[in-house]
Amino acid sequence: MGQVCGGESKQDYSITNVANAYSKTIWVRVVGERKHVTLRNSPIGSTAGIDFTPIYPGDFQSFRLSSNQDPDDPVYITILTDDDLIMCNSVPQLENQSVIVDQNGILRNTMTGFIWRDTNGKDHDVEKSIDDYD
Repeated sequence: MGQVCGGESKQDYSITNVANAYSKTIWVRVVGERKHVTLRNSPIGSTAGIDFTPIYPGDFQSFRLSSNQDPDDPVYITILTDDDLIMCNSVPQLENQSVIVDQNGILRNTMTGFIWRDTNGKDHDVEKSIDDYD
């Protein structure tokens, strides 16, 4: 939680949400320092335990980073798939800017305050899309 100073609350971390509208589980790492990934013929299972978080289709995860880093510095997002595909490798993103991996595996920025709506206004919520056809 934030600290209270002079009656105002200050957030002491940044939040980057990553939503998965892709058809497969993705493995995500969000860090404050650029680190590129090389799989070197090893399955994702052995790599994923090292700073990677699984996000299942139709789900999202919030990543919190300490505010120790300069607020003007980006966070870096790396996303892998179960079949050892590197979707993005240490892609810089503004702090507190969330993203969606869309149904085609493309990384899209979200509108502020939304997890499933991209900056073009398209809703990528998988569960909502399925319910619309019932």
